[in-house]
Amino acid sequence: MDIKAAPISLKPGLNVYSQSNFNVTSQLYSSTSEAKFLKTFRKLTSGTYNYCIQISDQGTGFNENLNDEYCDQVVSEDQFTLNLVSPFDGDEIETLNPLLVWNHSDPFNKLKPYEFYKILLTEKKTDQTNESAIRTNEVIFSLVDLTNHSINYPLNASKLEYGKVYVWKVLKISSNNTVAETDVWSFKIKNKYNAINTKYAVLSKSPTTSTYQVNGEKFFFRFDETYNYNGDLKINLFDDKRKMIPVSAKNDLADSDVVNIISTGYNSFELDLVKLKLRKGAYYLEVLNSKNEKYFLSFYLN
Repeated sequence: MDIKAAPISLKPGLNVYSQSNFNVTSQLYSSTSEAKFLKTFRKLTSGTYNYCIQISDQGTGFNENLNDEYCDQVVSEDQFTLNLVSPFDGDEIETLNPLLVWNHSDPFNKLKPYEFYKILLTEKKTDQTNESAIRTNEVIFSLVDLTNHSINYPLNASKLEYGKVYVWKVLKISSNNTVAETDVWSFKIKNKYNAINTKYAVLSKSPTTSTYQVNGEKFFFRFDETYNYNGDLKINLFDDKRKMIPVSAKNDLADSDVVNIISTGYNSFELDLVKLKLRKGAYYLEVLNSKNEKYFLSFYLN
């Protein structure tokens, strides 16, 4: 942002000026997201900013050599908060490779070249608080240089174990300094003998914290249509970059190969992963019922 004031008069000796002494003649904003935010809301987003005040002679004869500049830094911290999203604090999940999601309060997610997110995860022992566990226990998973707001717990990381509780947090790093961090949340991996082992993955009414691991050529999921409806299945499939993939699902209980057909009540479907030519990675399934209410499911193709 560049601001220019109307000419002012300086007299020899001490000159005292207040805001009322200046008349702004022009304001020029850059095209960055931060500049658009500043122009709209009249406040700085979080971060460290440099500002300079320059005074130059306009040829009035007072001092032809006058050309001075003063620069300083201003830090805006209270506008930014970093928050964990899922798994929610205290959740019990079934997968050993959960999708870890966080978010922030700024209205855009553009990071500067020297900024990134860092994630920490460790085991929580009995009688420990979340904070003491993350502070004192050996970190079993840490990753830096993250520029997205989610990550699937990697398959090549230290394996999580059934029945154990884990704590995690995310930090925002700017110029090698921590400028924001989330609270510390915990989640528990359900005991393996309590986990439901079924052929069909079940869709959730909200974005799921669990990720199904798929090793075969086909993936089966269940969807219940609670309203009186017989017609086409409304289904969307996305990859980890939110790119939509055209998809058809065969009703697993039907005798024919007709795809994308749904009826009232229990429905089970089959995705042919070979025909879809899906590569290894994370995928996100979204199904709409007859009232256009959304149901969700995440799976990872090994």
